[in-house]
Amino acid sequence: RPATVAAAPVADAPGSPGAALLEAVARAEREVRYVGYKTAISGPGDDGRRTRMKVSRDASGRTHMEWEAGGREERRWVYRQRHRWIDDPALLLAAYDVQGDDAVDERVAWRPARRVEIRPRHAGRPSMTLLVDEETSLVLAETIRDATGETRFRWRFDTIEVGGTASAAAPGDRTAAAEPVAAPQDTTVVVRAGWRPLEVAWLPEGFRQVAGEPLQRGGERVYYSDGLAAFSVVQRPAEGVEAAAEGQLVTQECGGRARVAGTFDGVSVEIAGLLLSASELERVAAGLRTRP
Repeated sequence: RPATVAAAPVADAPGSPGAALLEAVARAEREVRYVGYKTAISGPGDDGRRTRMKVSRDASGRTHMEWEAGGREERRWVYRQRHRWIDDPALLLAAYDVQGDDAVDERVAWRPARRVEIRPRHAGRPSMTLLVDEETSLVLAETIRDATGETRFRWRFDTIEVGGTASAAAPGDRTAAAEPVAAPQDTTVVVRAGWRPLEVAWLPEGFRQVAGEPLQRGGERVYYSDGLAAFSVVQRPAEGVEAAAEGQLVTQECGGRARVAGTFDGVSVEIAGLLLSASELERVAAGLRTRP
């Protein structure tokens, strides 16, 4: 199998208007406290799944979300960041162009907002539109489109109080990072004698490894991203798990998500992508190789 890693693209120069704008937004997303209500829509057009939720950010930077799930009991979720670029703006700047409108002619939840467009430099990548609070640079609305331009996810604050007090975490709250805390670059996890994960030898252009974690029942999950699109690679010993036949690749793609799974050299592999085509995930699978 080939051992090819795409060359890193040239990022916007530090201090450029696009870089300065994104860094200001990322800083606000990490530091500004607020409490409000927003409506999120998952899926294209008006037929997507609509959810209204209470959202707040506390002094530690954690975001609290509360919503009702289909008439069932209220759900609560606490996380650190939704997008990798919030902690690492340079990752997104290396693969996307950022441009903000000079005019402040939008209003979200009665607050003046500036439109920020984030466009890919490479074909087959998503795009994102942000409406950013003029006063604080906090994101007040977000729309994410896939590579074809179809809207996949969007949300918008209905009301927001900047500087408000976040909801206190309940003892049973589920706390997690939207993407896990970064791990060292070498994330090899040997779960049994003689077994090692395969090497991911090909990455889509602009992607790099951003995190990794061992799995409780053996194996590993490693995350890759270009700041907006992302995929994970889960590897386990094929013995004792339900897996495809050796060399057979199973592919699924729907609603901006894609998944490929197969067994290679006795290793069960599942690659799941967000805003990335199944064909690129298949190329990732084709590039897997035994570690030297």
